[in-house]
Amino acid sequence: MLSPALETELAAARANQLSYTLSPENAALLQEKTLVMLVSPVAVGKSYAISRLIQADEEFKPVAVITTREARQDDDPALFRTVPHDDVHVGQILGAIKNGEMVNYTVHPTSGRIYGTFPSDYPGTFNVLPTLSGAVEQLRSAPFKRSVVISLSTDPETWKHRLNLRYPEASEERSKRLKEAAVSLKWMLHPDQSHTIFWADNPDDPEAVVRSIIGIVKYNEKSDQAARENARRMLEIAEELS
Repeated sequence: MLSPALETELAAARANQLSYTLSPENAALLQEKTLVMLVSPVAVGKSYAISRLIQADEEFKPVAVITTREARQDDDPALFRTVPHDDVHVGQILGAIKNGEMVNYTVHPTSGRIYGTFPSDYPGTFNVLPTLSGAVEQLRSAPFKRSVVISLSTDPETWKHRLNLRYPEASEERSKRLKEAAVSLKWMLHPDQSHTIFWADNPDDPEAVVRSIIGIVKYNEKSDQAARENARRMLEIAEELS
């Protein structure tokens, strides 16, 4: 648990996260880089897609996120650096935020855990980041040369099967993940996003999603509209299971 003083500082950071700005010195480090944000609910396969993508094209690099959430068994160390959610580590992150050293940060709306990145976490020409929907606007305002948002979905029945494999029994964790999935899917499907995001299907064939992401980012290919329909049906499942 955090001390009351740190809890107060964390609440203030959460309230101000959309107005956060990177310092000019750190902003200069991003001006020749492209950010590729992958947005999707749990169990769609973002981490696996990223691992295959960076193997297929050396211009794509994963963004390593620092987070105070608990480590998970399936965490890819190339994507997550977990630190304890305690006064020392949260205090260090809040200090970096105050100094404008972080590219972005998000205080999770349900868990209160922090997610964020530093300029050194963007080593490639095209930097791929699994992104919470609530963090997209903040990252869009960061001074990258270009930002691309790709919403991933998959076959709804496949997604339901993956969810049940990962969370086979009713639990607080399963309930939380389903609520988060619904929030993400509603954001992806909102009319305000219709002209600002691209859609890609993430089927069981990993090469297909790799081709889709490279095509969108490097060659300005169009969205896969079937992926949008998948997301609509996935939202129905998320609300049915919640």
